[in-house]
Amino acid sequence: MYNFVLDKDGNVVGHTDPEFAQFQDGGVTVYPDPQYRPDQDDLWAIKDGSKMVHRSTGLTPEEEHQKGIATVAGQVMQVNQTVQTVGKQLASLTAEFMNGGSK
Repeated sequence: MYNFVLDKDGNVVGHTDPEFAQFQDGGVTVYPDPQYRPDQDDLWAIKDGSKMVHRSTGLTPEEEHQKGIATVAGQVMQVNQTVQTVGKQLASLTAEFMNGGSK
């Protein structure tokens, strides 16, 4: 566990290493996110009193990962719909061509 010193917005501005965290007054003592590195305090904030999030997104790395997966899944669905539409248009044009073109 680390003891994190926060600014008024919950941004991490410093920390106490694990061996001293239990003796520290003030701040918030939590288990850091596995991606946390002690030399990167300026990238992190504490949300809801105990959850480490990236300042830039307000999300935990896991939440960022899940959001990325959802975004990619949405893009795949859009591409699939486009492919289906193009396939139908191509089938229609092919049928029209095979029937001697439009009348």
